[in-house]
Amino acid sequence: MSEIRSFSTKGKILLLLNIAVLIAIMLVAAIFYSILPESVPTHYDFAGNPTSYGDKFTLIATVSLASIAAPSIIILLSLLRFRLIEKYPYLISLPAFTMLLKDLPKEKIDAAINEIFEVVLLVGFVLGLGLLFLDYLAFESALNPEIPKMMGYFVLVFVLAVFAAVFAAMYMYKRIYERFKKS
Repeated sequence: MSEIRSFSTKGKILLLLNIAVLIAIMLVAAIFYSILPESVPTHYDFAGNPTSYGDKFTLIATVSLASIAAPSIIILLSLLRFRLIEKYPYLISLPAFTMLLKDLPKEKIDAAINEIFEVVLLVGFVLGLGLLFLDYLAFESALNPEIPKMMGYFVLVFVLAVFAAVFAAMYMYKRIYERFKKS
């Protein structure tokens, strides 16, 4: 492989943004842990009324751990991208890799891998922001009884944003493929 191993400036910024979102998720959890009452609503009916209660640690731990998983995995995959591809290529079964990398000259493979993972980081950032917002709403709903009544709309917007990010990523992968194919 060629000597281009580190991300471009755009990739480094995206990596830092993903790390910042991960830290923000943990900070929101810590802040809400200090202000939530000991007993908080943990489940709501369709009308937004609490149907069960639990302790605040369970709420904070469950929501936060679920939210930090995806950004953490994306950050780790991005940092270990070359090691994974070189030692365990069968673990990466994205069509973008198989279509693009098999036809590229060795000196361009690193640049293509970096660009592909920059797209992964962009999707991870959008996902992380959505999870951060949903965490905030989950914790705030324990303090404000009106939020659960609107939660369905926020979840719908989150799902649509993630779908939009995935479709944008597919388009970006296609452009990366076409650009490297021409050169």
